[in-house]
Amino acid sequence: MDLNSKEICSFIRKSTSAKPSESRFLAFAPGQQRIHVYDQNWKNLFHYPDNALEHPHDGIQDACFGDLTKDNNEKIYIGYLGTRGVQCVDLKGQQIWSNRTLGTVFSVAPYHSQNDNMLLCCAGSSGMITVLKANGKTLGDKNNIGVIGLKDNLAAMVYSAKMKKESDQPDAPINDSLCALCANQSSYLLVGFNMRSEILWTYELPQGIPKRPIDYLTTADVMPNGVSVWIALGSDGSIHFIDEDGMLIDSFNHGQFVYGLTVANWNGQRILILSDDQGVKAYQIIWK
Repeated sequence: MDLNSKEICSFIRKSTSAKPSESRFLAFAPGQQRIHVYDQNWKNLFHYPDNALEHPHDGIQDACFGDLTKDNNEKIYIGYLGTRGVQCVDLKGQQIWSNRTLGTVFSVAPYHSQNDNMLLCCAGSSGMITVLKANGKTLGDKNNIGVIGLKDNLAAMVYSAKMKKESDQPDAPINDSLCALCANQSSYLLVGFNMRSEILWTYELPQGIPKRPIDYLTTADVMPNGVSVWIALGSDGSIHFIDEDGMLIDSFNHGQFVYGLTVANWNGQRILILSDDQGVKAYQIIWK
């Protein structure tokens, strides 16, 4: 993967482009110095920041693809530990904007609505989610900064996804669904919420802390009717399928610690791909 011998990658994110020829992959690990971007053939396109090994910083904590400006050009949004805050770069590795007012940024998630697009950031120690405009500016003013608070729940990670519903009309505009991962003593709590700070549902994951960083949550349209679900990882190796209203659909125990998962098509079937200490495994998804 054309990495320095001291670099590792824990997370891999795929671009949202519908054209396979335009697919891009983003690899990074929390605490590392750079993100690594590859094309559809896994040829390296760039590392960012390109000079980070010579001029190290406190580390990258999160990164994802997204397009908030509606110009059909995906960007990459990066949250940093320390003082770099959050940055937006294009798919050539050029910085578009930077916002250092947030301090440490633990998680970033592009949010799309019918009226506007924003970037949600879990930043600092407050447990609140800061809202940035598409240009990186903080929503509101110095005396009224745009934040989302989840009552007594402290958000550690934030996720957004455009989830298909059974009642959706073709091409009907819908807002992204939102979920936060919140610390709850010795376990984690998933909290569904909206932009008005209203808690819509909660789901408690099994107790325990994973032995290495994991990406807790993803979404996929794996239901027989094409409806999307949240797929959550438990620190005990359990997998949880949760509907948009926070109701458990099904779960199973993998039997080993799971470090990442995704859903893919293989020979016309939907499969769940997991990584563990022994490598990569695939499960066929069959609903009865």
